[in-house]
Amino acid sequence: MLRKIGLFGVIILLHFKSFAADNLSLIQNNNELTINYQIDNATDININKMLHSLLIKEKTTTHSPNGHFKVTIRIESKISKEFYDTLRLYSNGEFLLYRDYLLPEQITYQDNTKINIKDDRYPSISILENQEKQYIIGKRYIFFGKREKIKILGLDNNIAFKHKITVASH
Repeated sequence: MLRKIGLFGVIILLHFKSFAADNLSLIQNNNELTINYQIDNATDININKMLHSLLIKEKTTTHSPNGHFKVTIRIESKISKEFYDTLRLYSNGEFLLYRDYLLPEQITYQDNTKINIKDDRYPSISILENQEKQYIIGKRYIFFGKREKIKILGLDNNIAFKHKITVASH
């Protein structure tokens, strides 16, 4: 009987381990945003170069023996040289951070394998939603080519702000 329970426990553990996903979560503290990464078997990450001008180095950890990393940036409006706003700050204190910039440009694993964001084998990293919805994540589009409206995730929880953006985009 004990052997059956032990075998059942191992199967459940393996089942949950197979569904464990790499993820990141965001925590806002006044004018700072902390990005917490959990990437299994990773030892180093390189963050997007577009965030370097906003980086708070003394609050950032990009090397870890257990796959836990932390990147802290200042929430302030910066116009990049690449035609995109890395982070757009609105007058009401809300801000828009493009999803592209949240993902690491490169991940180094324990076996020294390096994977770049442009690589086909790049892992799927999910964004864990903060229950307080203190941030807005969007997808960026370049200024040339097909015109598309910006897609902003999580606006259904802030109807007043969603209405302002909808009205402004028409």
